[in-house]
Amino acid sequence: MSLVLRSLWSLALVVIAVSQPALAQTSDPFAGRTVLVMVDDTNCGWCRKWDREVGVGYGKSDEGKRAPLMKILRGDRRLKRYPGLAYTPTFLLLVNGEERGRIVGFQGVDFFWGELGRLLQKTPAVPEIRAGLQRVPPL
Repeated sequence: MSLVLRSLWSLALVVIAVSQPALAQTSDPFAGRTVLVMVDDTNCGWCRKWDREVGVGYGKSDEGKRAPLMKILRGDRRLKRYPGLAYTPTFLLLVNGEERGRIVGFQGVDFFWGELGRLLQKTPAVPEIRAGLQRVPPL
């Protein structure tokens, strides 16, 4: 009986070892979607101004539906692959983890919406991919 248990245990370890690379690939928070990442700082007055003037309605806007907001504090390990993040707020438009553009700072509501509109115009819409299922927008 102990031989059977050892064999099962060995098989379980092999399955875990083989599945680890796949788990690492799917843990990317930006994979398979378009997001607007706001690089934030808790002591950033301009970040709080953006929150008050834009952030309250961003999720309900067309832009917010196309590129949902993901706030990440400056220095977070998820931002290491995007160089040059010296100022807050900085907004990164990411498609499947690839940077398609950025807005550095917050110069006001009109400037922000204008810049984001230009970035989104240059970025083709891509279907979202989650859990192996592809959602394609209706025609």
